[in-house]
Amino acid sequence: MAFARVYIGADYDHDVLAGLAIGATVSSVGFWATRPVLLWLLARAEQSRLVRPLLTVADTAKLSSR
Repeated sequence: MAFARVYIGADYDHDVLAGLAIGATVSSVGFWATRPVLLWLLARAEQSRLVRPLLTVADTAKLSSR
């Protein structure tokens, strides 16, 4: 879509490149800022008896022996 905006003349190329750079920077910073919290929440969810079955894969050996 960025190329299309330059192609049709809606934006200048440096505007589109600046927007792509700012978007990549903001998303990278946001990912690295929230990653520790998300990993902590995932670790807590894996220990939960209610949520763990939703996050883990069932053992297929146990299922096939039934």
